[in-house]
Amino acid sequence: MRRLCVVLAGRGTVGGALAAQLEAARPRLAEEGVEIRLAAVAGRQSLALEPRGFASDEWRRRVAPCAGESAPAALAALRGLGPLAFVDATAAPEMGNLYLEALRAGVHVVSCNKAPFTRSQREFDAMHEAAQRGGAFLRFEATAGAGLPTLRTLRDLRQSGDTIVEVSGCFSGTLNFLCAGLESGRPFSDLLQEARRLGFTEPDPREDLSGRDVARKALILARLSGGKLEPEQVDCRPLLDADAGLSVNEFLERLRDLDPGVKRRVETARASGRVLRYVARASPAAAGCGPAEVEAHDPLARLSGPENIFVYRTERYRVPLVVSGPGAGPQVTAGGLFGDLLEGARAAARD
Repeated sequence: MRRLCVVLAGRGTVGGALAAQLEAARPRLAEEGVEIRLAAVAGRQSLALEPRGFASDEWRRRVAPCAGESAPAALAALRGLGPLAFVDATAAPEMGNLYLEALRAGVHVVSCNKAPFTRSQREFDAMHEAAQRGGAFLRFEATAGAGLPTLRTLRDLRQSGDTIVEVSGCFSGTLNFLCAGLESGRPFSDLLQEARRLGFTEPDPREDLSGRDVARKALILARLSGGKLEPEQVDCRPLLDADAGLSVNEFLERLRDLDPGVKRRVETARASGRVLRYVARASPAAAGCGPAEVEAHDPLARLSGPENIFVYRTERYRVPLVVSGPGAGPQVTAGGLFGDLLEGARAAARD
């Protein structure tokens, strides 16, 4: 039996969903001779630690306050017990330095956190170099498309010798949920509140509405397409302007003030036979995103709910290769993390 111990950072909906998926898969993985052991769950200032692995949701009852930084403390406590993986299910911007330390020490890293991968190109390259030198795997499939094989598709295309021309489409399940919902006549404010309840939005939904979340995905895709781009080179236009000076609660209290303006934009697009969508593009040379009116027969117009669509144009694929499906929500995001973790665990079992 080959064992992989996991330190999970993030006790929220995504982290909880991943823990449940790992528990459910335990018998099936055992038949393959693989054990993925959830040995630690770290919150911002809390930690549950069990080197033998938690059974079911026992970790929830074992969470205790942690005086220092919980994730580094868990990694230090478990180092030396065999192969170790750090799974980041947070949105914390400061995780990049911890990734570097972990990878250099041979600790595998799996993440759905876009922030560490959208800092400078130098830092992005440094993480990959650290993984190579440390003999660790670095996977972040869930940063773009949640559980969809978006980054894996790029990796496979390039490793087979193909050249990426452009990846385009709707990269945000949250924004597509909003845009598609507006077509039915529902108020924008109601749709955004529902998206928050369903776990589709970032903790501050203005990260989605500003386009910054999509811009991060576009930057990651551009870099994995072979580009060398800095964050400030991404052309990002917001779905709508939202007052950054307000707290999250204040912004949500004033949501209905935005309804009339959004309704006018939808009606203007409809009058010309088009629909409103938030569209992104990424290539080795450029990346950008913004609202656009697309023709009603366009595949982007037919998307519904929290769907994503990624359209790959390459030297080989003159007729585009399309990957589409659910692109938001804790279960599919956790599924993306689980897929990356499983890929690494199976590779380790074959070594």
